[in-house]
Amino acid sequence: MRVKISNWRCIENLELELGRINLFIGRNGTGKSSCAYALYFLSKAVKWQNIDTILMYLYGYNIEKLIRIDNDRPCYPMNIEVDDMSLHAYIEDDEVKVDFSKESLWSDEYILPSRRLAYIQVTEIISRIMSEMKPSEREFFGPMLAGFIRPFLEKLPLFPPAPAFLNDLTRAVTGLEVLPVKGGLKTTGSFVLRVVPLISMFNFIFEDKYTQLKFPLGLSPDGQIDVSLISTIIQKALKGSLVVIEEPDICKNPLAQIELTRFIAKAANKKNLTIVMTTHSEIMPLALTKLVEDKILLPKDIKIYYFKRKPWTRTRLIKVYDDGTLEGLPDSEEATVKLF
Repeated sequence: MRVKISNWRCIENLELELGRINLFIGRNGTGKSSCAYALYFLSKAVKWQNIDTILMYLYGYNIEKLIRIDNDRPCYPMNIEVDDMSLHAYIEDDEVKVDFSKESLWSDEYILPSRRLAYIQVTEIISRIMSEMKPSEREFFGPMLAGFIRPFLEKLPLFPPAPAFLNDLTRAVTGLEVLPVKGGLKTTGSFVLRVVPLISMFNFIFEDKYTQLKFPLGLSPDGQIDVSLISTIIQKALKGSLVVIEEPDICKNPLAQIELTRFIAKAANKKNLTIVMTTHSEIMPLALTKLVEDKILLPKDIKIYYFKRKPWTRTRLIKVYDDGTLEGLPDSEEATVKLF
């Protein structure tokens, strides 16, 4: 899949080729997440034929805030393309217009943002509050809480991309998606019903590997919780889906990172998933190339891109060889020189 992105956030012009498993590495603020989010946004927007709700879920801002700014001026047109799938934003008659292609290349799309642990812990707090209430209190306070907070989040989303993540997690587990509903009559006018996924109730139970004791989410290690989130999305994702995972390495020992990488790669092969991951870990690229050595993946299945800024995002493909080795990682070499 050939990707072309222009005038999106810190990206002026970017072209790259996607494989089955794609790893974006580089320093903070170099555009790794901007590129990964652009792919998710494109697929979702093409399906919904709408950008406003998706951008509010994902960023909390409209399209004007996400166009690249140069010399205090927005740079139009903005384009995101993956093969024949495309989205173009441009100015016409002093208004922003958006054109979409008709179909997505992916059967579904899921996002696991870097703040996913915090989001799931917030939902667990709300769930605990609700569980402590009497049935009569829940019937009264539950709808009141949702009715009071949701209108504010629709106008001023406070925790993006929490709505996108919780919507995707809910859909993966239940098969239900919180989609906006449009309708109306010519004589009465139209309507749009938008639902903000605020109070998603997830009841996690974790088992300690050493004692086999069971613990709720609030008493479980962050690494174990994060593995459960990633594993749930990967297992439940529809075949042929796009899965974007920011920093799958967070809260994980190197051995856990290797095991998780292996799990993701095997699932991607089995379910024909397109995996896009951002990371600051040196373990993740090495774990992927080990899978080439073990004949689980082919070099063409893996695309590792190094991101940098000058001042806009630039990328360089890190070569993966048939024997499971790869080109040197630029930041690793520099860090080694500084340390030793």
